[in-house]
Amino acid sequence: LIEAECPEKAEDETMARRRLGFYARAGAVDTGWTEHLFDAWFRVLALPCPGQPLPTGEEAVRQLALCYRQSISDTDWKKFVRFYRPDGSEENFGL
Repeated sequence: LIEAECPEKAEDETMARRRLGFYARAGAVDTGWTEHLFDAWFRVLALPCPGQPLPTGEEAVRQLALCYRQSISDTDWKKFVRFYRPDGSEENFGL
């Protein structure tokens, strides 16, 4: 999984777009999901592993959410971590 700064929210939009291009050329796929993490906005990308199916966007972000949930305090999780589906609706995966 890759978290790449959202160009439209970045201080340097040009550099953020260049990064997205770099990841795309390396084979990363944009899941369509975004996250708001500690006051920064990211697009969630998935990089396929050889011989493994690419996870759905929802499954990729679910795993990312589990990772953060296990490493961030309950207070910070509720205050600083948000995931958004491609349609813009918020999802917390019941965590």
